[in-house]
Amino acid sequence: MPRISRNDLCSCGSGKKYKKCCLEATKTKDGPTPHSAHDLDRKLSLKLQDFALRTRGEDWLLNAYDVYVSDFEIAADREAESQWSMPYLLYHYEGPDGEEPTVLEEFLEQRARYLSQDELALLQAHQQALVSLWEVEAVHPGKGIQLRDLLMGTERFVHELGLAEQKFQHLVLLARVLKLKDACILIGVNPVPLQPLVADQVRQEYLRRHPGPNPVKLRRGWPLLELTFLWRDAAEAQQKPPELRNTDGDSMVFVRDRLTFPAELRGQIVAALESIEDGEIEPGTEPLTGRFYRAGFQGQEQGKTVLATFRVGPDSLTLETNSQKRADAFRQRLLELHPGLKKDRRTRKTMEEAMREDRGKPSVPRPESYPPEVQQALQAKLLELREEHMRKWLDSPIPALDQQTPRQATKNPAMRERLRALVKQMDYHEGRRPVDQRIDLQPYWDQLGFSQPARAGS
Repeated sequence: MPRISRNDLCSCGSGKKYKKCCLEATKTKDGPTPHSAHDLDRKLSLKLQDFALRTRGEDWLLNAYDVYVSDFEIAADREAESQWSMPYLLYHYEGPDGEEPTVLEEFLEQRARYLSQDELALLQAHQQALVSLWEVEAVHPGKGIQLRDLLMGTERFVHELGLAEQKFQHLVLLARVLKLKDACILIGVNPVPLQPLVADQVRQEYLRRHPGPNPVKLRRGWPLLELTFLWRDAAEAQQKPPELRNTDGDSMVFVRDRLTFPAELRGQIVAALESIEDGEIEPGTEPLTGRFYRAGFQGQEQGKTVLATFRVGPDSLTLETNSQKRADAFRQRLLELHPGLKKDRRTRKTMEEAMREDRGKPSVPRPESYPPEVQQALQAKLLELREEHMRKWLDSPIPALDQQTPRQATKNPAMRERLRALVKQMDYHEGRRPVDQRIDLQPYWDQLGFSQPARAGS
């Protein structure tokens, strides 16, 4: 392709001849450095936007942006959103039918001869960008971050000081990695990172639609837009308050059932309750109180899970559970337990309703108002309870693992990646605690066959 002449007008729009303007910039032979590439990219992005306006018109850009936005409401921080939307529109969007050349392809076809070697090298790196779900595996403050491609399995060290902070470890980025001559950089990052478990759901769904690793496909417009839509939905769900679930994976809702019986049958009702294998009555309570439970893993007595509680009055029984499914199951069991029991009424409260009611009750003093020695004792006890929970966790059925235990899931190829995401989710939250309140998760990583990344500054 012919190069621009020294006496031609410079393509930057200054009105000067090329030899009096940008000629010196073309003399670099080593390509842009990580430090200079971002500044150069901002200038090139403006050139490409101007080129698209002149060659395709404002309506084309508006229509392309409408396709990108779809029916999703872009966050108020449009500047942050443009970190992902503008690279997509300039380097990947192929028109509504997926058959048009990208703005970058057309720009290089027409304007490559006017570009400096650094500009040409950077735009060619854009054409080969590795677009994927990138997990921050390790952070090296002052240097950069180690990334792992969750779709392709490859790894890259990226010179990105803005993300080289411990708080980003294990988070997942929807990003474009550009390989320069001697280094990799990020240009084009979705503004909302995802936590490991949420990102794993995006990974699973994308691979379900597009089986097998294919880096070329993710440089094309529609597959990348599809991944962007999956990411948006996940990011929106992540920003909502978490939905609490019980150990069966059911949504938490407080259900109270009242069943009635003739007073003269109370003795029979109590005797029937005492005969239930997975039930027990607390001696000496008034009104008579009991519970239904599930034994610990493999029948262990320690670690029973309470599924429902009940109170027996003179002529009624009150059953309380924390999910609709459990409420229906245990009410039916009670009705079948004795013919004298009859349904009376049911009340149901969501978590939000229960929390609103609690706001009107007298508040308990906050821990930070206690004397320092009491605070230390509380923190030590809490750490002890959390460590005990972790020891049991390895052999407990986990809803996120389809009720498999972590030890079982590590032997299941279909579940292992989800387990890895779950463990990293736990490590991510642990890393955000004060150092003296963290659990050492290394033994659990070892037992599951995972290597735990070093945590800088710990």
